[in-house]
This record gives sequence, structure tokens and C-alpha cells, in this order.
Amino acid sequence: MVKITSAVPKSLFDTYTVTIPAAWDVTFIPREYTAESLAAACAGASFLWLYSIQPLTAPMLQSLTTVKNVMLLGAGFDRVDLAAARAMHITVSNNRGVNGDEVAEWAVGMMITGLRDYARFDRERRTDGYRAAARRHAAGTHHALHASKIGLVGMGSIGRGVAERLAGWGCEIYYHSRHRLPPDAEAATGVRYLPFDELLSSCDVISLHTPLTPETRHMIAAPQLALMKPTAYLVNTARGELIDDEALATALENGKLLGAALDVLSPEPPEADHPLLNLSPAAAARLTLSPHVGGTTAESYRKMLSGFIAQTKLVIAGQPLPNALN
Repeated sequence: MVKITSAVPKSLFDTYTVTIPAAWDVTFIPREYTAESLAAACAGASFLWLYSIQPLTAPMLQSLTTVKNVMLLGAGFDRVDLAAARAMHITVSNNRGVNGDEVAEWAVGMMITGLRDYARFDRERRTDGYRAAARRHAAGTHHALHASKIGLVGMGSIGRGVAERLAGWGCEIYYHSRHRLPPDAEAATGVRYLPFDELLSSCDVISLHTPLTPETRHMIAAPQLALMKPTAYLVNTARGELIDDEALATALENGKLLGAALDVLSPEPPEADHPLLNLSPAAAARLTLSPHVGGTTAESYRKMLSGFIAQTKLVIAGQPLPNALN
């Protein structure tokens, strides 16, 4: 008998018509758990299915006496202590790249929304009226995507996906990554490499597509924001911890940026006193937020849930996991 504990609810499998094999014994648990409740729920289970944003700390891992495989719904894995899992001989795997197309689409949509100020127009049309919103638009304070220099931070599958989607717009596309692409890959993707500081100072849109690591935490803080143009727009669809939220709030309050669009915050969900939720009206008008939904569509959920089934079958068959992280 295959025994599985899942913090991803059965309702999702039902909604997206992903069938769990009848021979598998799956116990569904609440999204919020402690080390103690997780240990009790996983007693006797060999597999643990989690959302990518759920924590799995060393104490939690140490309480799992029978689990040998942890599988993450999305691509992110920064909430899991991989070193502790490795020490306990627990394999952690993700669904790398499964929702990359969705996130890339969302990032491009956020760029257009920010440069053209769609969200503010919608709010002002509802409160100030159609003509007042139209008059502000006529002031020419917005910018065209095709005339903008786009700076991508990170050139993994999502960064490349954004570059591919922007290729037909006519904009100049630059990137910075820890590992520079080979010249033929740069040419094929239509991107040009820049050092990080030069990317920040020269581009009109900065879009973050890098994983969260100790090196990338707060990679956008006060010094980096000071390098950016006052007409620049910041987009983050990766991880909230890449940005120093206090520094970004200050930059928005001081009008040092055209604005920002964030699909992710730190922490998630944010506390009521989060600096980006307590901006002045003028600063808040320059910020667009979405609740970490850039990668979630019916299509991506179906693929991610099916990934749980496919990876579990590989383990049962004694096959290697292509998405193993440790």
C-alpha cells in the first residue's frame, strides 16, 4: 500500500480532474501545520505532498520518521531545509518549469499594466469619473513597452520565457545572471548581457526572475533602488524576499520610482503592518499587488497536480526523479 500525506487539498484534484490511483492511501491535512501535527499526520507515510510556499524546517523534517520523498507542487523550494532533508536521506523534488509559461505571461502583463497605469485608471474611473481619468492620461505621463529597455534579472526558464514573449514587441531586452549565456544563446533569445548595476541604472523596467538564495535575499535594497531611474518600473514574480520592502516603500513614498508591480511579498500572507500595505495614497497609487497567483491557471494546476502522480509513480517503479533537488 502506497501511503501519502498531502497538504494540498483533495478539492484541487477534484476541481482539475486529476485522478489519484485508487490503490494509494492519501491522507489530506490542513495547509497550516506544526512539527507535531505534521509528524502525527505523516505517521507511516512514505510520501509528503506540499505547496511550494509551505515550510519544512529541520525540526519538522526530523519528526518525519517514515517519509522518504517530499514533493512540491510548484517550482520554488526555498521554504524547505534541503541540507536537513539530505542528512535524513529524504529526497525533495519540485515541479520545475511546470508553470513557467504562466509566470512569464503574468510578468509581461505587469510590465504593461505598470507602464500604462491600467490599475490606477480603473480605480480613478470608478471614483473620479471617466473624463477625469481620461484627462490625466492625456498628460503623456505613461510609457510604451515597445520603446522601453527591459532588464531581466535571472535567465532561467521563466526569464527566457519573458524574453521570448517580449521579442515581438520591439523593445530592447537586457539581462543579468550569475551565469552568462553563451553568445549563440544570447543571439537566439534576443538579449544582451549587462553587469547588475548597469542593468539597474539603464533599464526602464526591472523584472526579477531569480531564485531566493542567501546571495539574492534583498538584492533590491536602498542602494540598488537609488541606481534606478525615477521613471523605472520594478516587477517581481519570483520571491518577495528578493526585495527589501522597507526600502521599496521609502522609494515609492519619495517618488523615486514610476512604480512597482509585485505578485509576491514577504511574508505571505503579509501582516497588517507590512510597509507596502501602509503607504500614503500617492505612494499606494504607484504600487500594484497580486496574491502570488502569477503561475496559477487551470492549465498549470492540472500539470502540477499530475506531476505529483507522475513523480510518485516513478519512485514506486524505482526510477530516478528528474526534478530531485538534493
